[in-house]
Amino acid sequence: MEKIFSKYGRLNEIWLATYAPYYAFINYESKSDMEYACKKADGERVGGRRIRVTIAKPRRAGGG
Repeated sequence: MEKIFSKYGRLNEIWLATYAPYYAFINYESKSDMEYACKKADGERVGGRRIRVTIAKPRRAGGG
């Protein structure tokens, strides 16, 4: 993941789920890099499979 996403900008953090359904959160230092990565990385192949890249929505306080 770092190899794919670091080419779009400086990364702060990568968090990978270790259970199905597998997903990741990629945090960039800059919002513009995040938006660029979202456009460019959507549809790239990882392990022979296409990935879907979207901007995560913030959680709501209180779990709802």
